[in-house]
Amino acid sequence: MIKVIVSFEDALVVSTVHQVLNGQADIEIIGEARITADMLGLAQSRAPDVVLMDMPLNDADVFDVIAQLRQQPEPPNTLILSSYREPSGVAALMNAGVLGYFTRCDEPHLLPHAIRAVASGLPCCSPTMQQRLVNWIAESAKPTVNHDLSPREVEILRCLVRDQSDGQIAESLQLSKNTVQFHLKSIYAKLGVYTRVGAAVWTAKNLPPFEER
Repeated sequence: MIKVIVSFEDALVVSTVHQVLNGQADIEIIGEARITADMLGLAQSRAPDVVLMDMPLNDADVFDVIAQLRQQPEPPNTLILSSYREPSGVAALMNAGVLGYFTRCDEPHLLPHAIRAVASGLPCCSPTMQQRLVNWIAESAKPTVNHDLSPREVEILRCLVRDQSDGQIAESLQLSKNTVQFHLKSIYAKLGVYTRVGAAVWTAKNLPPFEER
């Protein structure tokens, strides 16, 4: 069972979320909050798998909120559902540790799939937001050569932007899955990101396109 805490100021959004998730046998809403402090308290006391929240929350610094969630004894994964659609800001949120991002304009039936993906630790953006991010990356890409990445780490990043799982990367590069995960931790530390999405965004902006041979 995927345990979810819902945190929105707008009661109508909360009602819609309940309607969409009602009947999902593997998803349970275990708490609701209207303000940031209550949401953080619920996250600590009830140990949810996913926090589904708006951005911002009562003018709180959303990056500080994400950092506090990540510092929980059992940190939940975060899925944001918001009207905010600026791709540079969304990319920064993903770099900070948000795993999923959907806008209020997206189809509601996609929400259960997003919750399942985020609960499993997989990044998930709505098709609309994903396209906005791709366009933003293409428009703002300015290759940088000073990254201190090893050739092997660059290879892993190439696989990552092709949306390969850890197991698929291991098979492609003839490595063990544990070795791939070790390299990913090193990559995240060097790039200053926390998630696969953050690393993929960095790669698309800073490494020259890879040409298949």
